Amino acid sequence: MQLAPKTTIDKSTPVRIGELANEQKILHTIMAKNSEFLKTGKTSLSGLPTGFTQLDDIIDGLQKEHLITVGARTGVGKSWFALNLIKNIAIDQKVPIAFFSLEMSVTQIMHRLVSLCTGISVTKIRRGMLSEKELNDVADGFDTIRKSPFLLSADMSNRKLSTLRSNMNKIEKAELVVIDHIGLMYVHSQQANNRVTEVGEITSSLKEEAKNRNIPILGLAQLNRKAADKDGRPKSSELRESGSIEQDSDVVLLLHRDENKPGEMEVIVAKNRDGEDNIIIPFNYKGEKGDWILEEVTKKPTPDPPEQNKKKDEEEEFRKIAREAVEEQRQISG
Repeated sequence: MQLAPKTTIDKSTPVRIGELANEQKILHTIMAKNSEFLKTGKTSLSGLPTGFTQLDDIIDGLQKEHLITVGARTGVGKSWFALNLIKNIAIDQKVPIAFFSLEMSVTQIMHRLVSLCTGISVTKIRRGMLSEKELNDVADGFDTIRKSPFLLSADMSNRKLSTLRSNMNKIEKAELVVIDHIGLMYVHSQQANNRVTEVGEITSSLKEEAKNRNIPILGLAQLNRKAADKDGRPKSSELRESGSIEQDSDVVLLLHRDENKPGEMEVIVAKNRDGEDNIIIPFNYKGEKGDWILEEVTKKPTPDPPEQNKKKDEEEEFRKIAREAVEEQRQISG
């Protein structure tokens, strides 16, 4: 069984572009969205909604055939960010998701998801330190998760790429695949001599899977040690082990937390192949340490300062050239 049906036309063989466009109903989709906009003044996202409005406005949801990478330093909250997305999409929106966890156990994931659904801390859930009301809420949370179209593969002792692809083939239906995390996967052996080449093979393979299955695949990734030792916002060039992660990804989201600003997190849209990038989206997270229920801050997303400063410098340079040209024209006229 496949995650999603493949297209009837073999896209590896050159055919008339009109046939491809008709087969994928591209014009029909554009016209339908335009009709919706004319009637309501609004239009739906072309991708799968993440549940975070400002992020969706920038990346237009999680697009089919896209490889999306979420990168961060160790301990910043990559897994929590992924679980917040899973809660928003699979549990709240009832959209089928497959989550391949190469790091957390089923128990850890369930504790965290129940915490997200109930607002009760993982510590209280894990230790059983619950009031009668909280116990009922936890039971209701488990029931909600159980009824959701959320598919989970955890405790994977074999992290080989071929095993992951084989397990994906066993899934009847999923509109999103999430992998935690890319750095734990390998192609041939866990003691590969050239890790950079191996990670490149992994990311290109995941991109191929996204295209063949016509779904988005979201993978988590660590930043390198150099990035972990420095302060300031991360960059996509700091993704660990391979530049191919940045190259193969259609969207790169980087998470950043300032220790001096507890309860705050930034999601940086570092790469967005189909739209605006270098945008910072502010988030708040609620709960005790390790219990991160994410909420977008209502203030408008801002450009990443280095990129903003670069644009300011370019504008100032343009104004300088314009002033010199005007002055030169005056001298010629005089």
